[in-house]
Amino acid sequence: MAKVSIKALNTKRGAKGPVTYSYRIYPPSGAHKGFRIFKRYKPSGRLEIIKNPKLELLNKSLAIKQISVEEAKPQVENIRKELYALDGIVKPEKFLSRENGLLLERYWNATYTNSSLVDAQSAKLELRRSLEALGTLELAKAKQTDLQAHLDNVLTGNKHARVVNKLNSMLKFLNRKFILRAQPKAHKGIKFITLADLPALLEHIHDERIRTLHEVCFYTGCLRSEATSLDQRSYSIDRDSIRIISQVDKRGAKKTATKTRTTVVLPEGREAIIRWFATRGHLSLDKQLKASVYTRKASHAAFPKNPSKQITFNDLRHSYAIHLLSQGVQLGLVADCLGINHRSAKELYGEFDLSNDSISYITRVLRSKGSQIDTHERTVSLTTEALVAEQMSDKDKLDE
Repeated sequence: MAKVSIKALNTKRGAKGPVTYSYRIYPPSGAHKGFRIFKRYKPSGRLEIIKNPKLELLNKSLAIKQISVEEAKPQVENIRKELYALDGIVKPEKFLSRENGLLLERYWNATYTNSSLVDAQSAKLELRRSLEALGTLELAKAKQTDLQAHLDNVLTGNKHARVVNKLNSMLKFLNRKFILRAQPKAHKGIKFITLADLPALLEHIHDERIRTLHEVCFYTGCLRSEATSLDQRSYSIDRDSIRIISQVDKRGAKKTATKTRTTVVLPEGREAIIRWFATRGHLSLDKQLKASVYTRKASHAAFPKNPSKQITFNDLRHSYAIHLLSQGVQLGLVADCLGINHRSAKELYGEFDLSNDSISYITRVLRSKGSQIDTHERTVSLTTEALVAEQMSDKDKLDE
């Protein structure tokens, strides 16, 4: 289930500015057989698990199969509403107009009925929530300016982008001759660690398998989901490269990678790759999903006075990219290794594109070419002078 958007009513003033929170529902997955509710704080991202007697009773009923997961979802949602009510937060009710509801059914039947979806219910729910974001506006009749202004007013960030993407698909289905615009992404500073910083980080991760997972992602630029699906067949020792063709989702199922590609293994990471193939199968799904918790704690312990090195798990991937750039690798090749397009790479790593080594190399090339040009000009000049002298000599002979 998706996170509920909360208004400013749940904002409190913290030591470092405003702190907001929301209750998030996590459905059964992996080792967790029941529902969990977390209180998530922003901007820190800290999660606090909620112990609720009603939720515990509901999970017991779920464990002995008295009710199904689908039957339990509305009850868990009611528990979340009660938690908001205890905090004095009034959650606005969602509204789906009759016309948008009919559009949803038409679009679903025409587009998804014959599709083989892994989770059809979640897909339809996401479409419904996209239409609910419009409130009383009708997607089939409202003006582009009204739709755009309303979405820009009520949504931000990734949620805005997801809703716009779904609504644009429905606009195309309706043959409306315009599209809605997603908000430009705000550029966030990249955090990274260097090759020299890595041992200090690993020193504070005591689980050997989690530590090896961190090494693999640093040395290859893989996502966590990609690293957990690697096997020996994907690794070319001769070329120090890994072929990424699959990834593991949050439920532990193996699926085709978002972008099949080949990535280069840093020379320092060969041993870690071999160790990973031996230990990968012994790392539980629950620990894989909690890898970011280990990263956050370890980086804070290793670099307590350097916030720029207090990284998340995904920043290991940034660290790999920036290491390649610092060695003079072209930005386009780095993008290929990460499986992203050049534009995204430019947005993320543009400021790191030209390393000191790269600048020195370009300077040497330009200077060497400059000296070649000077030599060429001198040669041309001398040749011209010789030709003129020869012509003058011939003229003098003719005069005689």
